[in-house]
Amino acid sequence: MRQQQPQRARPLPPGGQCYHLAMSHRGMGAVEQVGVDMSRFRAFPYRGSLLRKIDGHVQEVFHEPISAKVLVERMELVRHIVDEAQRLVPERITFHWQLACKEVDLARQTATFSGPDGALHELRYDLLVGADGVNSRVRDAMAQQVPGFRQRWSGRMHRIDKFFHHVQPPPGSALQTPSSELDASATVLRFYYVDSPPPLTVGLFFIHNHADGTYSGGVSFTRADESEVGVGVGSGGSLRTAADFEAALGGLTMYPQEMRAAIAEQLAARPWYTSGSTLQVSRLTGPRVVLIGDAAHAVSAAFGQGVNSALEDCTVLAEALAGAAGDVDAALRHYERRRRPDAHALGTMDHQAEAFAGFRGKWNLSYWVFQTHMLVNGWLHRLLPGRFGDPGLGPLYVASYGCDER
Repeated sequence: MRQQQPQRARPLPPGGQCYHLAMSHRGMGAVEQVGVDMSRFRAFPYRGSLLRKIDGHVQEVFHEPISAKVLVERMELVRHIVDEAQRLVPERITFHWQLACKEVDLARQTATFSGPDGALHELRYDLLVGADGVNSRVRDAMAQQVPGFRQRWSGRMHRIDKFFHHVQPPPGSALQTPSSELDASATVLRFYYVDSPPPLTVGLFFIHNHADGTYSGGVSFTRADESEVGVGVGSGGSLRTAADFEAALGGLTMYPQEMRAAIAEQLAARPWYTSGSTLQVSRLTGPRVVLIGDAAHAVSAAFGQGVNSALEDCTVLAEALAGAAGDVDAALRHYERRRRPDAHALGTMDHQAEAFAGFRGKWNLSYWVFQTHMLVNGWLHRLLPGRFGDPGLGPLYVASYGCDER
């Protein structure tokens, strides 16, 4: 193994993963707490969402106050935070891009990374923060090297998605949509059902507007059997060419045909991605190692809670380290006590949300428990409206989604 010192900070690489994230006051507040200016994101708030049902009826769900939620592209957020970090603490933080974690030795407190040229870099650490996502190498190392560490998956990668970005409507075109969808001062996320080719089910097309007048979004499908979905040839059934996607979107006549054609071309050119995992781990910490974000509690897009919970992890970890007076082990114990119950609750809530929204199909207990709840409470609401709320006023579970911009 060649051992080299990694290069110093390099400019953030262009493109890369560009998830669109629904950030609430929890996530926004966590970032702003350390002095990051988020005013330019707050200037174009996430107003809410709309679901066009199969019968054509539009269900509107809006979030109040609208300034408390934004829909932001992941790479745009990363670039902004990096710029702010270099402005706020220029001498205390260094970024090393394009280094992939290969293995971790917890006993030796070393992590090995590979660079784009294949060179391996072994580094010693005082505290290793595993923020490396749903396929975390740090978590894998904990599973192998920490006695009693367990991880439980639910519905692992049972959805597949494709995405498009910044499509411009034709000049002079008027989108034939409800007036509430055309609020140019805020972003609105819209969902439409589309045909799902076997073996896929629950097909959704989603789209939202940007401040510059362009639109981004994608398509999402699930499997009825909840089995892991491959991302190779044939993952999307008969959806392969631009013509296939344009035909699938043919019912979306509120968007001009030229715009649908541009969306279809992007969808055909991009790969399928898997999503939909819910992960619970038995513990979030080990010897001088801690998990945060998707590495600690992966969730689906049903609630749009991934980024907000991840940023809350950062806040709690920072508070624990600041209050431990240099005792890293004590800080990790504090973090474990604070975040593990929340992480487990998040996983349970997310699993139920997916079932409620129908993404796990109808043949699961959670779906029927939810339907029974809606039926019984609907009857009670009609009988005693002053005592029992209308179950039809429950939230529409809003998605955050991702892609790899190539």
